Amino acid sequence: MEALLAADVLAEQVRGAALFEALLEEDDGGFTFVDYSGGAGTPWEWGTPDSDNDFGSIVTGGNGAGTKCWAVNLGDFTDTGDRGFYNASTDAALHSPVIDLTAVTSATLSFAQAMDIIAGDTVVVNYLDADNADANVGSQIIEDIDGGSSAWEPASFEIPATAIGRNIRIEWRLTTTATIDYIGWYIDDVVVTGS
Repeated sequence: MEALLAADVLAEQVRGAALFEALLEEDDGGFTFVDYSGGAGTPWEWGTPDSDNDFGSIVTGGNGAGTKCWAVNLGDFTDTGDRGFYNASTDAALHSPVIDLTAVTSATLSFAQAMDIIAGDTVVVNYLDADNADANVGSQIIEDIDGGSSAWEPASFEIPATAIGRNIRIEWRLTTTATIDYIGWYIDDVVVTGS
């Protein structure tokens, strides 16, 4: 009986470690698009990507065996559309639902990403205080580590101490200056764990 109780407690602790999870297959995870460009840029969209720039950057599904994700332009490669390219006036953010970090002393953000951006464009993860008009309480700049290839890859960050103890929204923000044949930023399988 004691062993069973201990197992139940351990299982509860493991379940409690995941503060937020959005695999993005069944629905959009409650994420929202925020346009900082005044309508001039390319929006974030949820669904199945169909992007190919004819130079080796291809995203036609979600991470792993998944089919759906969030992306700055899902693309329309198999038709006569824009093939997933984002435009030069983009300042587009993807906001998570509110995530409660009030009961933890540390937390980690993990997600899958595919990225194909031009040098000079800015890709950043911001942590916004949901109880204080979404004030920015921490940021992490993300580098395009593989120089333009857009294969899915894991990303993991310790959430800054300035965001701990708060209700936060996580913001993925792409700001662009110029573009030709670049297909942007794709996000999937978002998990926040805490202790």
